[in-house]
Amino acid sequence: MDPRPDFVLVFSLEDKYSPVRAFGEISESKLKADRAKQVQEEYEKLVARLQACDLEATGRKGAEGTDTLLILVRGKEKRILEEVTRER
Repeated sequence: MDPRPDFVLVFSLEDKYSPVRAFGEISESKLKADRAKQVQEEYEKLVARLQACDLEATGRKGAEGTDTLLILVRGKEKRILEEVTRER
């Protein structure tokens, strides 16, 4: 994908944003695995929805020291112009 995206979405990987919580007796490794699975599923859903809207999307690691993933989104010129017109 062209390194000049039209949009950049910030996808957080931090635990505090995860709906997966520890209840009862659950091991730390199981909790981490459940959270990682949930994040993967959410990422895949987001990319699939973007692609369904005729947009290209790719993920890149965020800044060092942050738990973020940058989703670079690029659309065909026709698609971007349609959105600009619709928003006006």
